[in-house]
Amino acid sequence: MDIALSAGVFIICAWFCARFLRCSPSPRRHALDKCVPSAACFALSLYSLFSASPYSAWRVLLCAGLFVCALGDWVLEFHFIPGAALFASAHLCFASAFVALGGFAPNILCIVLLPVVLCAVFVRFMLKSARLGSAALYLIYIAAISLMTAYAANCAALFLIGALLFVLSDSILGLRIFGRIKGKYLSYLIMISYYLALYLFALGSLYG
Repeated sequence: MDIALSAGVFIICAWFCARFLRCSPSPRRHALDKCVPSAACFALSLYSLFSASPYSAWRVLLCAGLFVCALGDWVLEFHFIPGAALFASAHLCFASAFVALGGFAPNILCIVLLPVVLCAVFVRFMLKSARLGSAALYLIYIAAISLMTAYAANCAALFLIGALLFVLSDSILGLRIFGRIKGKYLSYLIMISYYLALYLFALGSLYG
């Protein structure tokens, strides 16, 4: 049953990722296509929450983070700053889940090295942008995703790989928004790595 559900969610993610990348002419339909994979990953984590025994607080927090991601997918298509704030909140939920699962001591390499690398990229490319409010929010976002990745390093490989895919997706997205880098292939890298991150988090909740 678990394997069939996992495979079904993967197929849903792949199908709607392809639909989203084809860019529906309807903005609402386009946003809906983006939301379905994240909602499917949330549903899989919700199933793991109710089927797991005993009750696990980290599964609740992980499920909450996936729900916020699904909500953020919709909002981000229409309003950048509220959408980015929702994703920062999701990363804090994920970080809390990983603390509950793997302990409070963060991986120092991740929590120090990752913000340094991301901030270096920010200084190199993003400060050229005139959208300073959005740029400041991105710095806050760097702190949230770095914290999430640091604590994911204390957990199972599925969570760490998922966190690193999140970093990859959001780094490319930030460069595209602020750094003036272009290319249609960027959308494929952003969305595929993002949905894989969500899927690995949901699998981690199911098999953790």
